[in-house]
Amino acid sequence: MTGLITETSEAAARHRAIVEAALDCIVTIDGEGRVLEFNPAAEETFGYTRAEVLGQPISELIVPPRLRAQHSASLARCVATGEGSLLGRRVEMPGLRADGTEILLELAITQVDVPGPPVFTAYLRDISDLRRAEVELRRSQQLYQLVVEGSKDLIGLVGIDGRVIFASPSLEPKLGYAQHELVGAALASIVHPDDLDSMASAWSEALAGRRGAFSDIRLRHANGSWRYLDGAATGVGSPDGYVATVMVVAHDVTDERD
Repeated sequence: MTGLITETSEAAARHRAIVEAALDCIVTIDGEGRVLEFNPAAEETFGYTRAEVLGQPISELIVPPRLRAQHSASLARCVATGEGSLLGRRVEMPGLRADGTEILLELAITQVDVPGPPVFTAYLRDISDLRRAEVELRRSQQLYQLVVEGSKDLIGLVGIDGRVIFASPSLEPKLGYAQHELVGAALASIVHPDDLDSMASAWSEALAGRRGAFSDIRLRHANGSWRYLDGAATGVGSPDGYVATVMVVAHDVTDERD
């Protein structure tokens, strides 16, 4: 019997340590929606202490008022049937902080397999900042696309292997190539042989994290003629800090030379 008690105590201690160290919010409620567990991550996210919420109806704490009736009906259905629309799924829904502000939560609910009345544990994560960042990223990408597609400059994104990843629409009227003709091609294949060293110098500067300016570099037009370009190559960093691609921005100065 002593061994069983020790094992049970050790298991409870391990469970408590896991719950308290978890980065996600862990909230456990009984079949009536009263809080049985509220870990430190939940305290930080929602602004309540564990002592404040134990025994309190979860719907009055973290569920926005407009969703409380729906929450109560869903919980009652889970208790009565063992089934629910949220059980075993990962969903997004609004949550309410103690100060009245709403946040966006990623939520997963499981029914705890314990004797007696039903118990449910919810794993929650505040994804408000993540969603805002995604919206801002889409806005930035749209703005970037508008700038690039509307620019008269020649803009290309080139991999560190020297092959074109992206070519702006302005390359077609200036160099006579459709975008799909350049993507995947080696940039050096359209640079005049006598200008390869100058291009390589600008390229090295870009890979070193500096702006590699160049002037009077000739690129071959689709019709076989040569166009003179001034511009710069700039390294674009990856999340780990290394240059992953090189952006080349140039303008055609051929007419200025005539």
